[in-house]
Amino acid sequence: MTKNQKIRIGKLGAEWTVLDSEENVINRLISEHHRAEQLRGDQARESKILLRRQRELFKRKREISDEILAIENGIAFTKKRSRGRPPDVYVAIRDNLIRTMADRTAREICSALDARLCRGGNVPPFGFPESWATNHHVNSFEQAYKKCRKLVDKLISSAKQAH
Repeated sequence: MTKNQKIRIGKLGAEWTVLDSEENVINRLISEHHRAEQLRGDQARESKILLRRQRELFKRKREISDEILAIENGIAFTKKRSRGRPPDVYVAIRDNLIRTMADRTAREICSALDARLCRGGNVPPFGFPESWATNHHVNSFEQAYKKCRKLVDKLISSAKQAH
């Protein structure tokens, strides 16, 4: 196996790990929705988004498996991913959560987002803007509320107006 093939397999393995983590969070959120006795309209829409993203993850994981097998067997793998950045399911979930809590204060919304989208450890929650972590050195919505409140207010306002 060539060095480039080993590097490619390593990158595919890393992508698989990220997809697996995302899949675990989606499964947790879906099970939370199923535990609820009756889904409201916004929760049903969120469930549909989660199920669609779950299908996309399964498809991409199959593609990764096929590509790794092709590399290991010395076959040129020609299938490429489509161009463009796919929409982030966690941003959609975050925005949907914000809309469901429209009557709460920004601080309460931040606390709820940290609790619902938590990854654990000192890692920012899912749907957390990367630029906030790098530019403002914050790892949670509550920290962002304290340190860069205007950005939080804009994020909440944009999410509420999105639909």
